[in-house]
Amino acid sequence: MDEEVAVQTHILLVDDVEDNLTALEALVRRPSVNVLKALSANDALELLLQYDVALALLDVQMPEMDGLQLAELMRGAARTRNVPIIFLTAGAQDSRRTFRGYESGAVDFLYKPIDAQVLRSKVGVFVELNEQKQRLAQALEAERRARMVAEAATRARDELTAIVSHDLRNPLGAVLMAAGVLRNLQGTDPRSARNVEIIHRSAGQMNRLIGDLLDLATLEAGHLKIDVQPQNVSNLLGDAFEQFKPLVTAKGLRWNTRPAPSGSVVCDRQRILQILSNLVGNATKFTPEGGSITLSADNVGEEVRFSVTDTGQGISAENLPHVFDRYWQAKNRGRVGGVGLGLAIVYGLVQAHGGRVWAESTVGVGTTFSFTLKRA
Repeated sequence: MDEEVAVQTHILLVDDVEDNLTALEALVRRPSVNVLKALSANDALELLLQYDVALALLDVQMPEMDGLQLAELMRGAARTRNVPIIFLTAGAQDSRRTFRGYESGAVDFLYKPIDAQVLRSKVGVFVELNEQKQRLAQALEAERRARMVAEAATRARDELTAIVSHDLRNPLGAVLMAAGVLRNLQGTDPRSARNVEIIHRSAGQMNRLIGDLLDLATLEAGHLKIDVQPQNVSNLLGDAFEQFKPLVTAKGLRWNTRPAPSGSVVCDRQRILQILSNLVGNATKFTPEGGSITLSADNVGEEVRFSVTDTGQGISAENLPHVFDRYWQAKNRGRVGGVGLGLAIVYGLVQAHGGRVWAESTVGVGTTFSFTLKRA
């Protein structure tokens, strides 16, 4: 964020007697105020062309052009039309002159000798108003610049997304297809077969990473479309259990589930399976062989809470608030696989469904990731 620029208020004092100007200056001066002094109306007009004045204190009785005439000229110019004016006069109180002063745009009419406390108070009000105005202008300018930066970043992200989704994914698809053909060829020697398998596995990982990047860009841009329909909780949990069972058991882990509650939830089925896939995949990375992962669902009021619980290494209390940050895994839990976009995508997908998502963990015991969906 840009550093706030110090504000300064310009106050114009106009009097044909220099001693009067010196006395007025002593009354109105403060650290944030720049006092401009003029011995004539013409000198005052020159200063008004150079500075944006927050307040003008004008002596009424001056030779050549008096304060009332100067005020009328100020009101006739767009630059000075809205400058507040306080008239000062040593003359006797004259209702006609006072009326003319207010008619020319004065906000006040003070008679000499001036009460110092009253003048300071009146000037202070206009100084404070001007400082607030300048701070507001600074804030609006900072907001405008921030918006321009954000718009530029959005354009860059959209351009990158287009490149990733077309220029990169298309040739990667060709690599995957060619590797698949080579894997099916008969008579390939073991060394070549291993190399083909490495190519196929690496290309598959790249394809999944591209998918994660595209999902995250879509979520952050607010362009995610979800097709919500009532889905039976038991069927949804059963499908997830069967779909992810090979992934879990291949790591030497026990794969458990609990009986699902009756009823349905309102959701996009494929997106919910994507959420569960990310959570189960995350659990398998951080659970040592011989551990277990449990998939469950429970009715909680008007919602259904889905949970994935593991017996892995756990997450410290210090790191727990950051688990849904982008790239958190890569920075804080080691490069076990992926770059840490899975949980960020989980968070965005749950938010898109109007649900809540959170993590509970005990180091050395395990972690539970939970999210809620509205009951149908």
